[in-house]
Amino acid sequence: KRKYVKSMAFYIDIFSIIPTQVVYFIPAFARPVFARPAVRIIRLLKGKRIMQFVDRSECVSNFPILGRLTVLCMAMLMVMHWNACLYYFLSIEIIEKGYANVTDLDSRSNFIYPPSLDADGHGNKYNSTSMKYAFSLYWSTQTMTTIGEVQQPTEVWEYFYLTFVFLVGVMIFASVVGSIGNVITNLRANRNLFQ
Repeated sequence: KRKYVKSMAFYIDIFSIIPTQVVYFIPAFARPVFARPAVRIIRLLKGKRIMQFVDRSECVSNFPILGRLTVLCMAMLMVMHWNACLYYFLSIEIIEKGYANVTDLDSRSNFIYPPSLDADGHGNKYNSTSMKYAFSLYWSTQTMTTIGEVQQPTEVWEYFYLTFVFLVGVMIFASVVGSIGNVITNLRANRNLFQ
């Protein structure tokens, strides 16, 4: 315990668990869409400790392959979640800055998040928080896995963003295929060793 308290890991752990919600009461952080999640980014400092835990638990586990696949799926879901948040953030920023015509649905880009108000100004099914997240996560999953039909981009930034998302998706699924191939190779090696 004393060794841990004197180590740098202790200070990183303390810094990463600071209650950042207190910052929400500052008026400067109340309005911007990105401010609230951006304040919590210091929690990512715990990433190294999480990886140490995964490595140690893999060594003592009876099923290390299952642990590796679980970590891989969680990492994949985390990247899809981050992409969904970025997609929603970009959509909201474009709408708030006036780059997208919210009222004229014919000239509005289909690439960004659907309007949450109908023609009369009443909230529709896209107005709830759960629908916003579900739609954004669905869009992220559909785009990163290149399954299904993605809306055709119309603006230059949309092409660049979609290209970046496609490349990240290809890298993720290449690592998934490689990991599954590694698992199968290890299983065959264990079976041959047993025989």
